[in-house]
Amino acid sequence: MGFELVNSPTAGAPKIEAGLVPARFDGLSLQEHPDWAGPGKYGHDDGQRIHWAFTLTDDAGAAFYDDGDPVEVEAVNGTNLNTKSDKSKNAVWLKAISPEAFAAVDAGKPFDADSLVGTPCMLLLSIKDNGWPKVDAVLPARKQRTTSGQA
Repeated sequence: MGFELVNSPTAGAPKIEAGLVPARFDGLSLQEHPDWAGPGKYGHDDGQRIHWAFTLTDDAGAAFYDDGDPVEVEAVNGTNLNTKSDKSKNAVWLKAISPEAFAAVDAGKPFDADSLVGTPCMLLLSIKDNGWPKVDAVLPARKQRTTSGQA
């Protein structure tokens, strides 16, 4: 008998819809991707990427669950954080999560991203062909609406 091929499925994609959803910022990490290093379109690529982690939430800020697990979404960007460019996703996303952190970085001061963990925000998600969510944009958290003038 020859070699048998057997499917090794992993957990399926979460059951969520594309669109604007509330989320919680869970942190940043700098990760090495050696397979991505080498000559690139804009010069040498060192393979380093910034990973942005989020957990989807309901409107009250509680984690959104799918099949008993919180729905976590990760986005991977380059390492560019040019606060003078509206094309730097990292800078645009940082400003959406914390204008104060953005202002500090823009002024040349270091800012500890861990201090922003737990900050609410909004994510614009699309769904990739494989069913997994993709972060298209990070936006400021929705302002709480109140009814005024009604008894």
